[in-house]
Amino acid sequence: MEATALPIPDLAHLASQGRDVAAFYVGVYAGKTYEARKNIMTASAVMRADLFGAFRSYARGATADGRRSMESLGFQRFEGGLPDLYIQQAFKPMTGEAA
Repeated sequence: MEATALPIPDLAHLASQGRDVAAFYVGVYAGKTYEARKNIMTASAVMRADLFGAFRSYARGATADGRRSMESLGFQRFEGGLPDLYIQQAFKPMTGEAA
């Protein structure tokens, strides 16, 4: 089996130690049934809030259903970027910061 070469990211696009993270990408949510999609969205929303709420996040709305789901979670269209780009602002302070 031949190994596939992974793309090399532009180092300017990666966070480095001591620098603030501008935002992180939220991946694809998919499921065969409505119940499966609901479970994935619920788990993802909990992880977003509990683990990454101190950071902005962004995602691309590939489908109408995906855009509705993101909007229901507080994502908003990002003006000035790709036409299907959405962003959600941070909604809690970083650990160790004053509220």
